Amino acid sequence: MNNRKNLLAVMDIGSSKVNCLQCITDNNDITKVIGLSTIASKGIISGVITDFNLAYDSISKALRECEKQSNENIGELTISISSHKCFTKTIRAKAQVKDEIITAQDIKLTMDTVLKDSYFFDKKIINISPTDYIIDDASGIINPINMYGNKLEIDFLATYIGINQYKNYAQTITKCNVDIHRIVFSNNAAGFAVLNENELELGSIVVDIGARTTSIGMFIKNNFIFSNVLAFGG
Repeated sequence: MNNRKNLLAVMDIGSSKVNCLQCITDNNDITKVIGLSTIASKGIISGVITDFNLAYDSISKALRECEKQSNENIGELTISISSHKCFTKTIRAKAQVKDEIITAQDIKLTMDTVLKDSYFFDKKIINISPTDYIIDDASGIINPINMYGNKLEIDFLATYIGINQYKNYAQTITKCNVDIHRIVFSNNAAGFAVLNENELELGSIVVDIGARTTSIGMFIKNNFIFSNVLAFGG
């Protein structure tokens, strides 16, 4: 009997190395790593592709080596990047509650407002998450769904990169005949990977020192609320 439930492949693209990992989750919700590769990174400096052919060569080698170990083809990847050209911005969006009781649709409408903001016209949002809810000028709301209100305001933290930087990553990956599931900011992923529930709730700062960049991420109340990336590593 085939117990396979799900295959997942992720890749971390850094200035010194490219890591690719493939894991499988079976019907018993047991996850195990079935493929892992590490290839020296070329053509990528501080999270920016500086030579397309060299970057493609590094990424394709990491993919094929991982596939060789797992004996499974990789058709879709989640990409983790850290770049000094990766930024965050907090934006407040407002919406009138239609039926007095706030629903998930009201939250989606406010998020759509942010996604359509002209500020992001030449940028690619790779992550957006709410950091604070305000109902009728009352702040500090943790979960507004099913609460009464007339006006809903939400502070969103958007993590973004330049649209051309995103296209360069996308072209490099898709040339390997692999689709991109999503691109994530490495410091965001690192925080939720290494911090426990108390640390995420009470507040923590994660510092990730790479070969060419150092990223700083701040977490509180289970939210990623701030980040900055320095073009300096060690």
